[in-house]
Amino acid sequence: ALHAANVTVVDPRLADRPVTLTDLEVDGLVRVGSGDFEAAGLVRHGGAGFDVAAVLAADTLTLDVSLPPTPCQTLLDAAPQGFLPHLAGARFAGTLAGRLHATIPLDRIGSAADRTPDVDDPPGVLDVDLPYTTSCTMLEEPPGIDVSGLSGPYVHRFRGDDGRLRRRVLAPGERGFVPLAAARTVADALVTMEDTRFWEHDGFDRTQMARAFWHNLLRGRIERGASTITQQLARNLWLGGRRTAARKIEEAVLAARLERVVSKRRILEAYINVIELGPEVYGVADAARYHFGKAPARLDVLEALYLASLAPAPRTLSLAHHRDGIPKTWIDRLREQARRMALHGFLSWSQARVAMRSTVRLRPAARP
Repeated sequence: ALHAANVTVVDPRLADRPVTLTDLEVDGLVRVGSGDFEAAGLVRHGGAGFDVAAVLAADTLTLDVSLPPTPCQTLLDAAPQGFLPHLAGARFAGTLAGRLHATIPLDRIGSAADRTPDVDDPPGVLDVDLPYTTSCTMLEEPPGIDVSGLSGPYVHRFRGDDGRLRRRVLAPGERGFVPLAAARTVADALVTMEDTRFWEHDGFDRTQMARAFWHNLLRGRIERGASTITQQLARNLWLGGRRTAARKIEEAVLAARLERVVSKRRILEAYINVIELGPEVYGVADAARYHFGKAPARLDVLEALYLASLAPAPRTLSLAHHRDGIPKTWIDRLREQARRMALHGFLSWSQARVAMRSTVRLRPAARP
């Protein structure tokens, strides 16, 4: 058995700030052989613990983790100090149990570094059962985070590159705000390219999460995420910052709360009004004016898809395209996305055919 108290870990991949393990206990057995090992035991911190078993043999890692039924509040209280600062003060009801089973061929890590991997035929097994959304209920939101308030007029405060605090009121008639009905083509384009199952899922697209896991493993680096629009909205409104492990957990918890208390339409409406789509260009109203000199309602299908295509890297992509022009391959990709919009019922096939014959021309960049 190993017991450690007040151990501080500093790792930017884990959290933005130092994380302190105040009461860590590891109780188990480890066997190390020539090129293989086995380990099994209990890992506990605070009042929560996990059963872990790992076997490495023939370059394949088999991992099993199980969480016995544990009160959701206990899980939050057991988080290491400094790990989930945005959730401090939240109160939960419910009990959560879960498990993870994974079989990972270590010799396949980075094996597709020079090509796009085939994630429809994964090299191993990833099976996760963690029914948080149906098991845990947030009774009281953390101080400073008003998720339920988003159902009505909402003041979004954020800092620009100059460090100044800015605000955008998410309500009709306010500067920069666009109702969903007035930007439906852009919203549908964002759903098509960012989160196709948005209208069906509970805030999490588990299929895309698994696909992203295998893609990143086969590529040998993190280059694909699986955040839904709901998760992205939670990050944009309340979290920001680097994408650390801690931030992903906070994002997931707040996304589950969003899906429980705010309508899908309002989630999408808020998202299109806060998403960055250019260098300090926030929301589709500013983005349509910045890139095309138009209101969102006047964008054609390919222009709407172009804005959606900037979401993964809005500053880098928009600056490059305004400087060097939009690559032909990028236009071809947008035309293919128009076909996908028709397949998902967002466009008629006649609208899609018009889009697939059109192109995109940016206006000279100007501040919004």
